Amino acid sequence: MRKDIIKILKNQLQDNKDPRFSFWLLIPGILLSVLWSFWQSVNVLDNNFNIFIDNTIWPGSLIFIITTVIAILGWQLDID
Repeated sequence: MRKDIIKILKNQLQDNKDPRFSFWLLIPGILLSVLWSFWQSVNVLDNNFNIFIDNTIWPGSLIFIITTVIAILGWQLDID
């Protein structure tokens, strides 16, 4: 069963000489995590910088990982 899923995913990958990983795929994750942290920090009255750093670490890291995985899969999967 697992080999079938891996085989299906490998068949769906694009093969048109594009790079398998482009650094610009990290930009949406970075932007979303920083914007989330900024939004959380401006909604607090005291000690905004510490709130910004705390939210950048968590849940900002989770936002970055999920967004980056979605961007990579959206870039690499050949979905017509």
